Amino acid sequence: MEDETDTFQHLFVQLTTFLGQYSWLLDAYVCEFFTEKHWDKIPESWRNVLHDIAPQEIADDLLCSSGRGARTTVWPLSLLAFRATAHSLALPRQACNLSTLLGQLGWVLPEEIRDGQLRSPELQHCFRRHVKPKKQHEILRLATTVKWLCDQVGCSNVVDIGSGQGHLSRVLSFAHRLNVTSVEAEGCHVTGAARFDKQVVTDITKEKMKKQQEADIDEVLHAQPSHVTCFLKPDISVDDFLSVDAPCDRKAFSMVGLHTCGDLAPTIFRVFTRCNDIHALASVGCCYMKMTYYGFPMSQMAQNLNAEMSYQARELACHAIDMYTERLKSDDSEVMMPHCYRATLEHFIVKHDSTKRRAGIRSIRKTHKMDFQTYAEKALARLIYPTDTHVPVDSSEAAEMLACWKDVVVFHCLRLVLAPVVETLLLLDRMQYLKEHGTNCQLVPLFNPRLSPRNFVLLATKHS
Repeated sequence: MEDETDTFQHLFVQLTTFLGQYSWLLDAYVCEFFTEKHWDKIPESWRNVLHDIAPQEIADDLLCSSGRGARTTVWPLSLLAFRATAHSLALPRQACNLSTLLGQLGWVLPEEIRDGQLRSPELQHCFRRHVKPKKQHEILRLATTVKWLCDQVGCSNVVDIGSGQGHLSRVLSFAHRLNVTSVEAEGCHVTGAARFDKQVVTDITKEKMKKQQEADIDEVLHAQPSHVTCFLKPDISVDDFLSVDAPCDRKAFSMVGLHTCGDLAPTIFRVFTRCNDIHALASVGCCYMKMTYYGFPMSQMAQNLNAEMSYQARELACHAIDMYTERLKSDDSEVMMPHCYRATLEHFIVKHDSTKRRAGIRSIRKTHKMDFQTYAEKALARLIYPTDTHVPVDSSEAAEMLACWKDVVVFHCLRLVLAPVVETLLLLDRMQYLKEHGTNCQLVPLFNPRLSPRNFVLLATKHS
């Protein structure tokens, strides 16, 4: 145990030291590329080899962990070290083989489930309705893992935190025969979840009637999840948390959270460690930028190192780096120009009114199909806090900036190299927090990162 603690301590030091060394890059806003002269902050030797580099080369040589190994120019050692260190410190993101993983842990997948897909005819269509392919991939793999966790701790009760419209809860209830309580803050989602539950009951009942299995219908009716509308505050007590599940009168249970947003993930970690009734946990986090100081650092180890993480760093950790890399490789124009457009517009906004730095702009679709003037008009009309949407734009000055679009892409990609390192620090901090409280835990890349960028699940069980 001491050796493991020393290893974690060393890794935390490496992570915080490396991220601290590149805080000038980590904490920058790409939209301020021109106003803050970000290109000039990059080491000159880096600029010399990265200026005007093709986007596909950036994807292959910088963002891919393997690297292409056939660069057209010789990169400086400092840039090579930056790239190599970032990739070596980041957790491997390739999705595990679910059958292999659980097999190694001593559990064989049932016949109706293979590679995260439900094979049973009575479960096929009803669980796909209202669920996009990305979500299907997530809930079927996570549900199988949660079932395995429950078997390990001898518990058939599950509380699904931040359950949304109940897609995961339904698979846990109807496919895996677990007793599920779904906890969701938004009442409209709970109403929708109950409606979808009824549709699943109807589908399965019809299927059983066809097979003359009327005796099993009562079992289906009792398999439905229980839905609770409740907002879990970060400082919620164990007693208050247990009262959420009180109507179901369940003693021991496991807890699951699929893409719990912001402080919700740290909240359920703290509840898990303090509540003796919770025997296992499966958590997939997201929206790190919505966390407060409550969410990081969690572990004593990170606190002792005075680990800090800016909003910019937490926001960067939420980027879909695998998707972006693939689109760069395919020369997808949709990812090339938007950052440069926004940075160019920022220059004119600040030039017109310096108090409007980094003004929020509502999403604009198909930016890559617009010229800059059209984009600027639409963007200014979609300012979140509009005061003066008339911002003079010098077309010749704009043209000079837009000609630097490759440099903007390079700067964005240099920041993206750091994104998995930031997420690694966040996830290991959570894992270390659980270890400090005496739990068995491990981080598993459960989902395909090209489908689901936040693909790590943190699994934990308590010592018996």
